[in-house]
Amino acid sequence: MKGLSLDLRAELPQAEGFSWSNLYQIRKWYLFYSSQIEFLYQAGTKLRKAVSYTHLTLPTNSRV
Repeated sequence: MKGLSLDLRAELPQAEGFSWSNLYQIRKWYLFYSSQIEFLYQAGTKLRKAVSYTHLTLPTNSRV
């Protein structure tokens, strides 16, 4: 992670946010979020079905 941080800062000297600790936190968030995608999609699908039974509608073009 430290090597990536140094490479990014050398390549993009005007950009901010590439400290190794920041990159580590971004990676940590991504790993958590990406593991939740299927769960959120399934929950959204079940909610959409439950709501349609009560004659309410949810947008069908948005995927969580």
